[in-house]
Amino acid sequence: MKIYFFLEDLFCARNELESLQLKNLPSLNKLWCGFNKLKNLKLEKFTNLESLSLNGNNIEEINITKFTKLKYLTIDNNKLSSLDISKNPELIQVIANNNNLKKIDITNNLKLQMHILYIDDNVEIIGNENQLKSYKKAPTIIVK
Repeated sequence: MKIYFFLEDLFCARNELESLQLKNLPSLNKLWCGFNKLKNLKLEKFTNLESLSLNGNNIEEINITKFTKLKYLTIDNNKLSSLDISKNPELIQVIANNNNLKKIDITNNLKLQMHILYIDDNVEIIGNENQLKSYKKAPTIIVK
């Protein structure tokens, strides 16, 4: 008799990981690897990934275009200079502030709820008229 295990959620946050390679996890739905020291990240063959959290690492580049079911992306506080979300039509929320991003194209992300797009004020947002019209920048909070 064979027994199969299907990993759906993986939580590996706060482990000081510098590198992570995962592949052939078709059932993986949620991956949380925030607050590590990740620089190198290789994720392959995740057909059902819906939630990806990589905040607080040292990631300079990432390819998430194969995660077509991705709904929630948290990748703030990294070192990204670009982020391609054009192949992620299911995205509802993106948290990508505190990176080195100059622009982000949300034209193909029609489900993205614009009130939960967290991005630095200096990032150019490229999108259609309705998307841009409904986007509101977060208020600036000054603590004295």
